[in-house]
Amino acid sequence: MKTFIIALLLLVSSSAFADEWSTGDTYREATFQTLWAIDALQTHTIAENPDQWHEENSYLGLHPTIGAVNRYFLVGSVLHFGVAKLLPEKYRAPFQYGTIAIEVGYVAHNYSIGVQAKF
Repeated sequence: MKTFIIALLLLVSSSAFADEWSTGDTYREATFQTLWAIDALQTHTIAENPDQWHEENSYLGLHPTIGAVNRYFLVGSVLHFGVAKLLPEKYRAPFQYGTIAIEVGYVAHNYSIGVQAKF
């Protein structure tokens, strides 16, 4: 919870430090957040089926609870946006593209082993 509050405070105060936010920044952030949400849904599937799969994220552990999954992805979502918003313009796109690439890898891996993103 402390991490979430710190992230929220950084996000609220970020307009005082950040460069102009562009349309491209918005598209990249929306792409990351969409992939992040798909990863969250897949992780829910893993958590709900411990007899079929295990989580490979060492922070969450092999068999995380739904609550732990929800907290992790909520805080990660806010932190990602906050970091992107705080970064100078010249670093923002590389950060966003890099994290998008990482998420594509996670989502693709999960699909390859049969983990679906179900609502």
